[in-house]
Amino acid sequence: MYLAAFELRAREITPSTIVPDEPIVIRTVGGPWTPHNIDRLFHGPVTVRRALETSLNIPAALVAQGVGVSHVPRVAHGGGIAGQLAAVPSLSLGTSEVTLLEMTTAFATVANGGVRVWPTALDDAGEASLKPRPAPARVVSAESAFIVTHLMRGVMVRGTGGASARWGLQEVTAGKTGTTDGLRDAWFIGYTPDLVVGVWVGADDARPIGLTGADIALPIWADVMQKGLRRSPPSSFTAPPGIVMTAVDWGTGRRACGNESTISEAFRAGSEPQQCESLAELPIARNLTRWVKGLLRAPRVLTGSGT
Repeated sequence: MYLAAFELRAREITPSTIVPDEPIVIRTVGGPWTPHNIDRLFHGPVTVRRALETSLNIPAALVAQGVGVSHVPRVAHGGGIAGQLAAVPSLSLGTSEVTLLEMTTAFATVANGGVRVWPTALDDAGEASLKPRPAPARVVSAESAFIVTHLMRGVMVRGTGGASARWGLQEVTAGKTGTTDGLRDAWFIGYTPDLVVGVWVGADDARPIGLTGADIALPIWADVMQKGLRRSPPSSFTAPPGIVMTAVDWGTGRRACGNESTISEAFRAGSEPQQCESLAELPIARNLTRWVKGLLRAPRVLTGSGT
């Protein structure tokens, strides 16, 4: 869904775009739909980056509405999802079932810079199947693929994939957790520029397993990925032409002047924030500064209950 956003709304939706995380009701043909986050909390205005890193559902649903839900299946099918995807608002949260092979193929398309390759079976000797496969094909732009990869690298550092640090994978991989309603399925798919590994944990009878993707799928993924990288060290993620790396504040997405919680963010050239602002210049900070100065000029007694 985010890949579709960056591909189809390239100048309107960036990693720094602010999306509300608040109670919403989306009208559908089947009646109103009210998405919620797994923690049942609302986090206010958040950047697209923070929404993806921390797996917030409400911003994802809103971005899908902004992109147009009907466009998401087309991008997904191009990337490697073969099954039918219902173009409904909840598609943004994964309500159409797909296989592990499909999802891993789609992530491989992103890892491969937007060029799709087809899976090939290996025999017992580790030799590739001789069955002819379609030629690799570009299905999304290299810029969109890299932006998604750069976001998912943040998942590993600050988000739901942070436990990857235990295996030394935090800085060299990109990836994403997945957890279905009722803790029924747990997913983790992650990659380097050379290797993609997908893990699904669940029960064949669809009973809940009671664990999230970060709890159970990520450790399995990390064990396999770590062994793979011992045999073949990873290459570096490299931005393609047309991508501009810009220092922004992680919390606000605004271009930053100083070093206050800044990260290096990926933008299509021309869509990066142009105005350099320090935290002290942001609206909230300016209002807070005026309030503090007001207290200093005219001391007041603040009352309340408790500490």
